[in-house]
Amino acid sequence: VTVNDLTGLTADFTWAFGENHGGGFRWQIGTPNGNIMVDYGDASASLQGGTAGSGTNMVNSALATENRCESNQVGGTLYTPWSYVVTNYGNLPVTYVGLVVDGGWGSGPLGTSDQVINLTDATVTYNGGTSTFTWPGAVTTTGNSTPAYIYVAKVSSSTPPQQIDESLITSTQGDTGGQFRQVDGMYMYNFPVSQLPDLTGTYQFGIMLGSSSATPAGPVALSIK
Repeated sequence: VTVNDLTGLTADFTWAFGENHGGGFRWQIGTPNGNIMVDYGDASASLQGGTAGSGTNMVNSALATENRCESNQVGGTLYTPWSYVVTNYGNLPVTYVGLVVDGGWGSGPLGTSDQVINLTDATVTYNGGTSTFTWPGAVTTTGNSTPAYIYVAKVSSSTPPQQIDESLITSTQGDTGGQFRQVDGMYMYNFPVSQLPDLTGTYQFGIMLGSSSATPAGPVALSIK
């Protein structure tokens, strides 16, 4: 596959924190001569700011005509349309294609290094094929293992624990819907405690076997540091 063979670079995502800055969220195309980058962000502001681009083909759309490509590593220049890359470096072989987040030097709502993206999928299309990476993968079971669901409740000294609606929590690790993944016979769930409604409170975490309405087994009370 050569650079000229690439027909689609598309990702479906949302921003959990921060925004585009410094070309830090981008497609990166590896070649033997160096990397070629296709940056998300506001091209009219030198790619500083903006959160758009989800679901957009970055090499075959209106965004592809903007000055957001970097080919200086292979002998080109900064901030050109995709057509410049194809015309000048289309014959370079592609060694890999990656989706990169690393613009941590820019400003964000939680500090200077905030740049967190929830990725649903990333698709590369090229003459002869398509490759799609989906995050997270589908929930799978091992053998006849019992499905399990996460239980999270805020603890109050005066009232029964108030269960948290997990569906309202945006998981920065990709786990949503409350059901544990089963990997190599183990239950796994990444819960973003930073998004709990009261970080000064105490919470119970447990596991509900067989049903999301089952009585939680052995809930453990934890405080958030």
